[in-house]
Amino acid sequence: IGQSPVNAMALRNVITVTVAPRASLPPGNRIVITGLEGSSNPGRVGSWGNFSAPPDDDCPDRPPLNTICRMPACLALMCTYLQLEDATATWVLTSTMEADELYVIQFFITNPAARQESPSISIQVLGSVQSTRQEMGKGSGNQAPLLVAGFTTAYIEQDSFYASTNNTFSISIATNAILWRGSEIQISGLLGMRPLNNRTRVSVVSSGDSMGVFSTEGEWDGVLGQLRVGLTADVEARQNYSFSFALTNPPVGQFSQDVSILVDNRTVVSEVAMSKGPIWTAPMLVLFEFSTAFASQNTTKPGEMNTLFFSLISREHLLGSTGIEVIVSGLTGTETEGTPGPCGDSCISVVSGCTSGPFRRSAAWNRTTGTLRMLLVRDLVASEPVGFSIDVQNGRTGQVSPEVSIIATGVPMEPRSVSVPDNNRAPLLIAGFRSATIAQDSPYATTLNQLTVSFSSLVSLTAAAGTKLTISGLVGFETRGTQQLDLCGSANSTLENSTRGFNEPILYGHQGFCVIETDPNATLSQQLYGEGYDGFEYTATTAPFNPVSSCQYFSNFVSRTAEWNQNAGELVFSIVRDTVPDETYTFSFTLLNGVAARGGLPNITIESRGVFLPQHDVISAPGVAAPGLVAGWQQRSIGQLTHVAGASNVISITIAADAALEQDRINITLYFVDVDAADIEIISAASGEVGYFNLEPTPEFGSRATWVPQEAYILFQLVGGMEMERQYVIDILIDNPITGRDGFANFGIVASHFGRILLPFAPIDVAPRNQVPFLVANFVNMDIRQTTFAAGGYNTMHLSLVSRSTLDGYFLTKITVSGLTGSATQGYNDVLPLSRNSHPTLGGYGRWFQAEGILVLTLFDEDIPADELIYAQFDLLNGPDFQAARNVSVQAEYLDWLEGYVPLGAVQRIETNHGYYDPLLILGFQTAYIEQTSSSANDINPILVNISTGVGMPPSQFHITISGLFGTATDEPTLPVAVGVLPQTDGAVINSESVSGLCGAVSGTPAPPSTQDVLTNTGCADLDSIINGITATQADTSPGSSGEHCIEGELVNARWNQTAGTLEVDVTERWSASQSYTIYFVLVNGVIAQPAQDIQVSASVNGTDIAAVSPQTGINNSAPLLIIGWAMREVAQSTFNSGVENSITVSLSFSGQILPRTIIRLSGFENAQDAPGCKQVEFPNHAFPGEAARVFTDVASWTSSGEILIGVKERSVVGTDFVLLFRLTNPVLGQYPSGVEVKTEGRLQLAAIEMTSSDISAALSVAGFDAASIEQSTAAAGSNNNTLSVSFSLFVPLLAALPSRITIQGLSGAVAGSGAIPLRSTTSDFHTSFGNEGIWDAANGALVLTVVRDAVAQHVYSFSFQIQNPPSGQASPAISIRSTGGVDSTSYPMGTGDGNAAVLLVNEFLVKNVGQSTVSQSAVNTLVVTLSTRASLLAGSVVTISGLVGSDTRDNSSLPISVNVAANQGALSHFSSVADWTQATGAMKIRVNEDTIPDSQYVFEVHMQNPANAQGPVGAVSISASGVTISASSMVVAGGNDAPFLVAGFNYARLHQAAELATAYANDALGGLPAVDNTLMFEFETSAVLVTDTELVLTGLVGSGTPSTNSLAISCAPDHLSNTAQWSQSDGSLTMTVSADTSANTRYQCSFTLVHPSTMQEHPSVTLSAQGETVISPLAVLPEQGNTSALALTSVWCSPYPRPSNATVVPGDRVLSAGAVAVSCDQGFELSPANNTAVCLPDGTWSLLIDCAAVPVTTTPMPTTTPSTTNVTRR
Repeated sequence: IGQSPVNAMALRNVITVTVAPRASLPPGNRIVITGLEGSSNPGRVGSWGNFSAPPDDDCPDRPPLNTICRMPACLALMCTYLQLEDATATWVLTSTMEADELYVIQFFITNPAARQESPSISIQVLGSVQSTRQEMGKGSGNQAPLLVAGFTTAYIEQDSFYASTNNTFSISIATNAILWRGSEIQISGLLGMRPLNNRTRVSVVSSGDSMGVFSTEGEWDGVLGQLRVGLTADVEARQNYSFSFALTNPPVGQFSQDVSILVDNRTVVSEVAMSKGPIWTAPMLVLFEFSTAFASQNTTKPGEMNTLFFSLISREHLLGSTGIEVIVSGLTGTETEGTPGPCGDSCISVVSGCTSGPFRRSAAWNRTTGTLRMLLVRDLVASEPVGFSIDVQNGRTGQVSPEVSIIATGVPMEPRSVSVPDNNRAPLLIAGFRSATIAQDSPYATTLNQLTVSFSSLVSLTAAAGTKLTISGLVGFETRGTQQLDLCGSANSTLENSTRGFNEPILYGHQGFCVIETDPNATLSQQLYGEGYDGFEYTATTAPFNPVSSCQYFSNFVSRTAEWNQNAGELVFSIVRDTVPDETYTFSFTLLNGVAARGGLPNITIESRGVFLPQHDVISAPGVAAPGLVAGWQQRSIGQLTHVAGASNVISITIAADAALEQDRINITLYFVDVDAADIEIISAASGEVGYFNLEPTPEFGSRATWVPQEAYILFQLVGGMEMERQYVIDILIDNPITGRDGFANFGIVASHFGRILLPFAPIDVAPRNQVPFLVANFVNMDIRQTTFAAGGYNTMHLSLVSRSTLDGYFLTKITVSGLTGSATQGYNDVLPLSRNSHPTLGGYGRWFQAEGILVLTLFDEDIPADELIYAQFDLLNGPDFQAARNVSVQAEYLDWLEGYVPLGAVQRIETNHGYYDPLLILGFQTAYIEQTSSSANDINPILVNISTGVGMPPSQFHITISGLFGTATDEPTLPVAVGVLPQTDGAVINSESVSGLCGAVSGTPAPPSTQDVLTNTGCADLDSIINGITATQADTSPGSSGEHCIEGELVNARWNQTAGTLEVDVTERWSASQSYTIYFVLVNGVIAQPAQDIQVSASVNGTDIAAVSPQTGINNSAPLLIIGWAMREVAQSTFNSGVENSITVSLSFSGQILPRTIIRLSGFENAQDAPGCKQVEFPNHAFPGEAARVFTDVASWTSSGEILIGVKERSVVGTDFVLLFRLTNPVLGQYPSGVEVKTEGRLQLAAIEMTSSDISAALSVAGFDAASIEQSTAAAGSNNNTLSVSFSLFVPLLAALPSRITIQGLSGAVAGSGAIPLRSTTSDFHTSFGNEGIWDAANGALVLTVVRDAVAQHVYSFSFQIQNPPSGQASPAISIRSTGGVDSTSYPMGTGDGNAAVLLVNEFLVKNVGQSTVSQSAVNTLVVTLSTRASLLAGSVVTISGLVGSDTRDNSSLPISVNVAANQGALSHFSSVADWTQATGAMKIRVNEDTIPDSQYVFEVHMQNPANAQGPVGAVSISASGVTISASSMVVAGGNDAPFLVAGFNYARLHQAAELATAYANDALGGLPAVDNTLMFEFETSAVLVTDTELVLTGLVGSGTPSTNSLAISCAPDHLSNTAQWSQSDGSLTMTVSADTSANTRYQCSFTLVHPSTMQEHPSVTLSAQGETVISPLAVLPEQGNTSALALTSVWCSPYPRPSNATVVPGDRVLSAGAVAVSCDQGFELSPANNTAVCLPDGTWSLLIDCAAVPVTTTPMPTTTPSTTNVTRR
């Protein structure tokens, strides 16, 4: 398959198909080509070749054909049709397609309107000969079928987007088809562009693989904006090519334009829009521009309203009301928030001067980004200036003028920077300081201090504005009141940049002068103090320093003096010359330092008024140059010599100063800080002078120090100077007290001179450890406890000590513990081991003295620091008897090398309060009672345990374990437990039910017992009334059962182990010896019933176990962990019958007491038909009927979910059996026993459990059939041996004693006499239960079985019996089964088998049609038989068709047939592929190979030979089948041409003309006969229908002058032929096409016009035939009598002969061909030529034209003669 090379979109395309079949394809087969995707003209399409479908239109113009074909139809180029639907073309063969012959088909289609690739196309033959689908070969290149040329890539981008610049456009293209050399690419849409140098030719540049493909120049059409570029080489398909060209952009901005591309000339590719480059590379995008943009403001003041002024000029004309917005960005630093307005949620007003500007007054404003969006509502005229302004509030912090840009939306434009002035008018320049620093030159108290300030600002500070600067935060200086201070400048202070850094050396000691920067060659002193420095060392003074000339230089920019305000800490000065933004200015001034040491001032600020600058933090210099910093003590520390109680002690003080103290009689005072006078006074016996001891003698201090305890200070007098940063030590001797005390940790020191402070007060560092001043040793923390209180037990003692001071190790210290009497551990100075976790310094052992009860511990190793725990653990054996705790004391001693061990401190008693863990205490234990609250399974069960002990129990050390708690569902690792005292109330019964838990319940308190007994609404009001009306007394509960008592105690989390059944409770509060305590906790009972458990209670105190005891337990249901269960639970019913009332009997017994306000819930009765509501409960005569009536309610609730709820109104007696009865209505449908479950709710909760019952009485088991089916053995009509097989199973047993029966009904059509009928079964169980016979009810078509022995449920019974089928076909009827006779069920539909096994399905032909494919004479005729049966035809059956007489096909026992199954191509093998054919009787027998499919239509096709002559259709045709017998019946015979063996022929044919046309007259002598139209009348009649596209051919119409044509007009009635015909002048053939099926045996009359013969002739011999879809052999059309025969011209008359001049013609009028005339010349003339006779020819012309010429004149006189006469004979 291929196509014409023209493959443009939506163009007409010629498709050429070339095929050669491997086998012959007979007529009627279909050639199907699929995959013709994209064609836009579905329907009937004209084609040419040997293939056609029924015509419905005239044949369109044919394409030129190069047909390779041996068949006349192909050579004749006959017009046919194909059907083109769903991309599929279908041809129907009208004649045999020979094997291995090559055939060509061509047809027009219209290409798709879009580019597409050639699809995959396949071909297939369908019909009597079938082939598999086969992919077709394709034409190569552009001739691939349905390849539609188009651009796969068409891309354009530019490299310049600025106006009037040269712009290079880059083009990339790719197509799916070849573009042939000579084609032309046309790019359109480049309007507004100009070629470089205004040329009409544009250079085209290509490179790489594109070199040589495109012409080097393109033709430019500026009017159309079009560039045409030729192809100099073929462009291959699916390959990318590129080229570029340059044009000049327009002078103004514009949007990107749409650009399109197409290919023309040799290759045509439809025009498509090109894809564009992104953003700025989009073609012909030229940026718009604001040529001018300027902004300014009217104030720099922070926080003020500021008007911003803008001036704008646009290069382009911007249209208003088109949505364009002008956006000004970067206006940051304002505090203006927009308000809702026309622009949206955040708007500000735009003012456009005196005129109405182009912008909407309401503009969108974003304060965060500083963006102003102004909507253009009027045109912004190009090159015309526009002004506008907005009001904003400046921010409150300084800033430089931000970068502002402007852009317009809706047009391509880049943001443009807005120009601003270079002064304070710059927009949003907000006043502020850029930098400010300050440094000092003196850190000493009460000295004059020069401070140097440098600053720079963001704006110009102008003198004209009266600008004043204020420096704040200069607090703490002693310069008094309000006064004027000099402001000093520097030598370069007239310069704009005068910055002083902070890295210069800082010099101290010479204070009170401005630091003056002078000649760098001057001496250091001169630089510091000026050229007049005389070497005098100035000292600090408290008076303000005011030298005659404190400043050598003054600044040109600030005032010479400043106003000082001490209280405010402010310095105010003026600007006397305008400053320059960002330049740094420096000045200095002098202040007097304060008296206290301090760090630098943290919050110094500067601000400006006049030109307003907001307050700004001033950065302080680092270190001692930090302004306001005052120096103090560099080093100060204090310590002591010894900490032994009662010993003499030396206190050592070490000091050093930041500055030298150079005068004598300076006092150094040591202050005790934060102490009481009483603590101070015990340092020495009385106030006054104390001894002075100097370990390192220093002459700077005197020999004594004054001690004033009342004022808590020691005073030293400096008699010489102290050097700067030198260390000095002062020692003071005092006496330690005999009792321990803490040292003093807070001291301060100050230097003064006659009341003036020189070095301010400073705290002193205190020495560590035992050197803390005034520290005296003893123990500050002591504890001892034991681990067991069991008599005779090994008792681990834990001793803990903490010393106030460090205890020296390495045998220097020992500790004596005394009072450990009563131990059974023997020894005197024996080693007593210490545990490994004892303090390691103790060496692992102590010395034990049993009789004295003393243990001595020695520090063998390192020192033990103060406040460190000293822990010793050792074991003693308890005595045999109870005893009270011992009083234990401790004392530390240290080793004096002269005196041995002496006390370090006094003996101290260890106070303990550990209860049972007090040292050497021995105690006992007892316990009491346990009961539970709930005995319900899976219920919350509060447990109450009461315990008492003979002695008190310590808190957090008493652990109680309750074991034996098995059978619970509680699995959490911890349980909340209430532990405490349960107060007793007189007359009140307190048990587990009456306890609500812990008093003042908090989160985690154990839950009390459930208070919800039953559902508030059971669905039965009577039952609700009974249950809810039961009082506490009736419920057999105590008055205290409402949970009105609570436990006063604590809530603890106990450890619970479900597997071990143990609960471990840690008691965290102390228990007294005489009190009974309650433990209350909640468990969840298990789901399985169990007896009460054996419980034990044990305890441990501080890890020591107390023997376990078995507590007393509650009785009945309160016995611990008793879970009540079912001792009996049975259910039974009274009847199996469907839909009847059923008495349900329930038998119950419990392992414990069932409690009032309990609900018995029975479930599993879901299908009962009773409406929800109340049901009566009965108590049958039983051993304890009265007991049941006492305990249970006589009314129950029946719910919609199939449940019965029965109430308990009184407590039962354990071991009682109860029987209850209620009535329900059985379901209509049968069912197996429903599986009834029973559970209790409310006061007693028992988990759901299935009830027991016997099979014969299971509740709600209802009669019916779980399964039932019936099948037959044959579907043959009238068969008397049809065996019906039945199987069924029962929901419930059928009892023989009733007796029970089974009825199978609905067996309509079966033939059998009423009465007993044998039953057969392959198993004995059926006959055992139902016997060997059934009763047949012929009237009702029913079979009745009688149960002779009980039939069991859930067992399949099977049997069979025989009946006779009805004589005619029928569908299988509906069959049902039911049981009666005491076990009554409803009717159940039975399964009736599949296929032929469906009961009483009787076979017959549902469809039996026969027809043929053609009525053509001698044609191969496809006989089509369609069959469908009600049941399957079994393999081996034979289908016989009789009466098919009239075929020329001879007898054949293997006549090929083809079989097709509608909608099931997989069943072709059901029938044999050959038939047994008998010609004489027209009988055809077809064998069944495989079982057929019921109701499926089988289509048989048999190729038969039609006779050569016409004939009528066959008569009656019958059909029958063997096997599953179907009797013979008449087939449905097709009508019309489809009638079997109808052969077409012409009944009538006539062709004639008007009689006068047999004679013709010439118009003149030379022109012959005139052209005359001859309207011929053609009549015909056929014995069969001529189908559409059949061609009627008249041949032999020779002699006409009408030239050959394909569109000779013809008119027929009825109008079933095309109105044009094909006329061939050479053979005189006229081919007429049938445009609509004709009617058989109908006379058709047609007329057509030919040019009458131009020469005389007799009538031609004409034949009539039919070809194409219907073939009829040629038939001679007999001539008409007389002159009416078609194209007969028997008489021709020539016009009168033209008489020559000087002549006579005889005869002188018309002459009949072949007559003649004679011509004679006048005197003096002679004939030319010499012949004087002309003959009238058959075409109406004369054979000769004769002239008379003058006789030439001679010189010889002519004799006188008498003229002669010539005789002319008229013919």
